[in-house]
Amino acid sequence: MNEIKEQPDPAWAGLLAFARRVLSGPAYDLAPADREDLAQEALLDLFIRTRAEAPRNPEGLLRTIAHRKALDLFRTRKRWSLLVDGLDPERHDAPDSGPRPEDVLRLRVLDALPAIAEGWFRAHNADCLPHLHSYFLDGGWRDLAEARDARVNTVIKQWERCRDAFARDLRARGLAWMLGEGRRDG
Repeated sequence: MNEIKEQPDPAWAGLLAFARRVLSGPAYDLAPADREDLAQEALLDLFIRTRAEAPRNPEGLLRTIAHRKALDLFRTRKRWSLLVDGLDPERHDAPDSGPRPEDVLRLRVLDALPAIAEGWFRAHNADCLPHLHSYFLDGGWRDLAEARDARVNTVIKQWERCRDAFARDLRARGLAWMLGEGRRDG
């Protein structure tokens, strides 16, 4: 008998490749097998969600789904780690390693970073505000590219220049730690 081999839809194959790239970012310390599993799970969730209605920004939705899948994996690992480590009698005598005040401050500043960046761009380069909003709000560049009658890659390059200018200013002010650089550990 002749077997019929279906070719994958190029759009879905492109979205799967996009999910893999998202999960390959520096924020995700994943083994290749975990990355592939999460990318496929995210694509399946996107497929299920799009059966009723096509999303305006499938890449942004897929980025969000992939990110949440990775967080779920990290949380599950942490829970198991706590459970297994909790069985170790030597760990019961260890002091509580709650977050240090410096870590709490850093997290609060990072949570406020979009607002800080918006204020900086309003004062120094208002042309970057649409890029900032696309980056922090929906994660997609297609709508902004269409509004500016530009290619998506052009809009991304513009954002990279904007982001680099903001980062240079933070470094010049001694705030490189907000970017994860030169962390103060003591």
